[in-house]
Parts: sequence; structure tokens; C-alpha cells
Amino acid sequence: MDDKSFFTKETTVTLSQCGEDGCMRISAALDHFMDIASQHSESYGLGADELIGRGLFWLTLHTKAVFRRRPRSGETIRITTWPTQPSGRHCMRYYTIEAGGELLVEGKTRWALMDTGTGRLRKVEEGYPEGIEWRADTVCGGDFRDIGRHFEDAEPLKDFVVLSGDIDIGHHMNNVAYARSLFNCFSSVELKEMNVSQIELSYRSSCYEGETLRWRCRKADGGLEMAALKDDGSAAVLAFIG
Repeated sequence: MDDKSFFTKETTVTLSQCGEDGCMRISAALDHFMDIASQHSESYGLGADELIGRGLFWLTLHTKAVFRRRPRSGETIRITTWPTQPSGRHCMRYYTIEAGGELLVEGKTRWALMDTGTGRLRKVEEGYPEGIEWRADTVCGGDFRDIGRHFEDAEPLKDFVVLSGDIDIGHHMNNVAYARSLFNCFSSVELKEMNVSQIELSYRSSCYEGETLRWRCRKADGGLEMAALKDDGSAAVLAFIG
């Protein structure tokens, strides 16, 4: 499409994206968000390879997704994404997943653009084409949740070693791999009882192959707050599910 301000595609939900209930896993929806953002960038000539060649890399700072209904295996879905006007060193990107005109999932991510040589943030406009018309539409309203960082006294759940399959093109743990690790802290029965309809992830520091993440959990208004703690006690990611 000529309008570079948004990108949309249709696809079919596959069995590999679904859990035992035949519905798309929450982590699979986040995979779709990541993939369509990348495809949008590639469509205007600023995909991952191009940016890496220029010494730039997108960082995901926050993610939020709200599920009205998780699409089922075999269902045809329409996924759409668009960024809004950057603010300082950050920018927002929004997502929807629809089926038959019904809005199923809405999401948003806050991004930053990092110089891989210096580790410093660059102007996010460098990751977009010149002359792009920024869209004002937003979904998944409200601010990101403010999750306290101190989880030393929270309930231990599970420990996970970061494996090679968790590593992405940035050579660190992929942002969706944290969500997969989070949900693997619970049994299928527990997840069914929880009936999670929203997730938020706040990324604090990178993790690398061989590191251990220690998931901790505490009750919060409307759900659970969680943290994946590193060996030094700092949080790699803070999360909320509800």
C-alpha cells in the first residue's frame, strides 16, 4: 500500500501458535506484533538488516496487550500496525488483531533506537522514512502500569536458564521469550483458571545465553505482578498479568 504510516496483513492461525484449548497463545500474539513491526519497517526499506548495517537496533521498552477473545486455530485474522509521532527518544507503535470485522486483540509497544557502537539512544526518527505521515489513532488506552522493582520478598515461582533458542538477532534474549518463560511458570490447569486477558511487560536489562532468571510473583489489583530476577537481584523484566 502507498500509505507508509500503517501496515496490515491477513494470515491463518496455525496449530503451532495455539495451546491445549485450540486458541492462540498470548505469547504467539506478541510474536505477531514483533513480526509485523519488522515487516512494516522492511516495507519502507528500514528493516533489521538495514538498521544493523547502520549500527542501529530497535529496543522494546514496554509492551501491553489486551485480549477480548483469543483467535482459534484455523481462523483467518487481520493484523494491523502503525507508529505515532515520536516523543523525545521514544516512540509508540500500536497493533490490532481482527477476525471478520471483530476486534480480538489490541496492543502497544514503546520503543527506543540504540546505537550499537556506543550503547546510547538515537533519535527514533532515524528508524523511519522521511516524510512519513504519523497517525494519531491509538488503542490499548491508558498508561503502562507502574510496577515496583522490589521482589525480594515475593513468592518464588520457577528458575529458568536462558537457552540458545531464546536468543535473537540482537544476541540477547528476545522480548517475547520472556513472555513464554513467564507462562511456563504455571500449569495448564492454573492458566485455564486464571483466564488471562491482558499482559504488560517492562524490559529493564538484557539477558544472555546461560544466565538464570528467577521468577517471583505477588498479588496485585486485578491480577499478578511478576519479576524475572538476575543473579545480582536486579530485574531483567517486570510483568503484570490479569
